[in-house]
Amino acid sequence: MNRCCRFARGVLVGLGLLIGSLAVGMMGYHCFEHMFWLDAFVNGLAFTATLGFVFVPVVHRLMHRFHIGSPAETGSGQRDNQE
Repeated sequence: MNRCCRFARGVLVGLGLLIGSLAVGMMGYHCFEHMFWLDAFVNGLAFTATLGFVFVPVVHRLMHRFHIGSPAETGSGQRDNQE
């Protein structure tokens, strides 16, 4: 059950970040470039997807470099579901 909750929490955080960044991008395109909302959505989505393809491998490499992970993956000996 704990893995499911952690997975769901990660998905919700990821979706929140995606929707938030898309909303900020749409506002920027709409307010500063005077685009219609649909055009701002398409441009914001393309920009967000491009940044995702560029920065996800970089962040993944940094996580491996600095050994960032869950306690179960790093072998700390403590489990999340002990109560």
